[in-house]
Amino acid sequence: VVIPNEPGVCAFYFKEIPGITPADDCNEKFGRTLLFISKTANLRGRIKSQHLKGKVEQSVLRVGLAALLYQEGKLHHSIYRKDGKEILHSDGEAWLDSWMDENAFVCWQPNNAPNAIKVEILADWSVPLNTKDNKHHPFSKHLKRIKADVRNSP
Repeated sequence: VVIPNEPGVCAFYFKEIPGITPADDCNEKFGRTLLFISKTANLRGRIKSQHLKGKVEQSVLRVGLAALLYQEGKLHHSIYRKDGKEILHSDGEAWLDSWMDENAFVCWQPNNAPNAIKVEILADWSVPLNTKDNKHHPFSKHLKRIKADVRNSP
């Protein structure tokens, strides 16, 4: 499958629901649950190099997943801040890459106005792992607190 080098929106569906993420009202397809929407100027780079693989410092999705999976006791490395960036030990990043390989399914739609589409989806659907532009979702504030608590863990 070739992911285009174009602007657009991507939707992340998951087989396993991480931690205490509420998923009852979420869209389901392919036996997986929609938990996150992303907009980007380059679908291929964002999906492959930042969300599915890469470092938590480049992806709010990976930060949220790492925090939830750490809190659940599945990820054994906590997130910490260094020079204003979210950091996860390389073993933790590798574990998260494997977890994503096993659990994530991504759909995308090229579009020259990805922000407008993302905002519209967030207004109409329950997408609990998005915190930006999703303040109306009941889990948004809770996920922000979880991220902060994990950052402050020993």
